[in-house]
Formats: sequence, C-alpha cells, structure tokens
Amino acid sequence: MKRRGPARKGAVDEKARPAAGVYRKIVVATDGSQGSARAVETAVELAKNSAAKLLAVCLARVNEYALLESEGVDPQAEERCEVALSAATRIAQAAGVEIHIERVRGHPVDRILAIVEREQPDLLVVGTRGLSRSKRILMGSVSDAVSKHAPCAVLVVR
Repeated sequence: MKRRGPARKGAVDEKARPAAGVYRKIVVATDGSQGSARAVETAVELAKNSAAKLLAVCLARVNEYALLESEGVDPQAEERCEVALSAATRIAQAAGVEIHIERVRGHPVDRILAIVEREQPDLLVVGTRGLSRSKRILMGSVSDAVSKHAPCAVLVVR
C-alpha cells in the first residue's frame, strides 16, 4: 500500500543516500597534525574500497585579528600544508587512488563547511587533536563543530 501525502518526519530519501558502505565522493581535511594524518590514511582506504573521488583540503588558519588575510597567515602553517598535501598525494598514489588537493586559508570550521557545501561529498573525514575536555570547551574543537553542522556524514578519526 502506497502512502500519500508528506513523508513522515525524519524519513530519508533512499535515492539520495549512497548504498551502505559505498561513497562516491570523500573530502578529508588536514592541517599537518598527527590526527589529520590518520584521517588522510583512513580517507584513502575508504576511497580505495569505494572507488570514490577524494579531495584533500589543507587549512592554514588565519589570525582573526589581522587586517588583511595575507598578513594573518602563519608561514609555518603554509609549510605544514605543503608537507601534509604532499604526504596525502603520496599515500593516495601508493594506494592507486586519484586525489585532488586544495589549499585554503581562514577559520577551519567555516572553510571546511563551505567546501562541503560546494563539493557535496557523501563523507567528510577529519582528525582530532585529542584535546582534554576542559581544553575542548575553552578552545573549541574543529571536529566537534564540523560534525554538528556538516550536511553529510562525518567520520572523526582518533
């Protein structure tokens, strides 16, 4: 018997969801930290197993008090991004996964969410720094914020 009228609250359009365990597009965010390196390894493995497109995004945090974005970028953050994206490329190529890379500047949560909106991935993979509960409350956690606001599935790798 077919239902008529609006779908029940919380119903999911099954055509919009990829088959269980299969991803078409994965975005992984990295900043060169150990946690994000593990996220890259996990994303590459998932992309390989799903034959998914993979986009690795490196975020260079900008000092929020700088007047110009170019003044607010830490040169060490730019260098970490270069190293992180080179490593991600090597890992993906070794696994036979095609990878695209993108460097971005700005506040990590805002930039990750903007990229997710633009790219419409099935999965976003992020690492965690392993902050204590008190530091996470004081400083905020990128992985926590992204997982609360992303319109797609989010995998947080420890």
